[in-house]
Amino acid sequence: VSGGSFKRLIQFNPSTAWDISTSGSVATTFMVRDLQSGVKDAIWGNSGNQITSLDDNANLNTYDLSTAYDLSTASNTSKDESLSSIDNAPRSHAWNSNGTKCFYLGSQNDKIYQLDCSTAWDITSMSHSSSNDIDVSGQTTSPYGIWVSDEVTPVNIYVGSSASTYSVYQYGLEALYNIEDGSIFY
Repeated sequence: VSGGSFKRLIQFNPSTAWDISTSGSVATTFMVRDLQSGVKDAIWGNSGNQITSLDDNANLNTYDLSTAYDLSTASNTSKDESLSSIDNAPRSHAWNSNGTKCFYLGSQNDKIYQLDCSTAWDITSMSHSSSNDIDVSGQTTSPYGIWVSDEVTPVNIYVGSSASTYSVYQYGLEALYNIEDGSIFY
């Protein structure tokens, strides 16, 4: 992800899996400056056949790829959905593994919003119910990054804080954990 006037997605291909020190030079880029205002984050989805990117104006944009995980095959048209009516201070987003839920992290209300998709990976089929929101303000008023793990039940959602303690919090169905010091909040 590149911000500023460039507004582009950048792909690196590490020679050793999961080792960014072996990434070498830029493999390819995809310009989004005409399609979205800034780039908060970009997430692979649908087995690598799409990228969703959250922009500065709380729009979630989808780009389809004709070859999985190959940014050079991304389409230059996007589907986008505004999330500004839910929270107008976007920070990050993440998907569950089957594309039926997208979790949107906003700092206007310091919440995680669950967006349910009636069609997997299709942001135009999203619906939101405030009863599924998770308030993180008791732990941080500076939420920034989000990651979802649904390999086990319950689903675990991790939120990073950009406050001076730089903590990571885990949200599950049973309890909330401060990953850094092991504290449990109920």
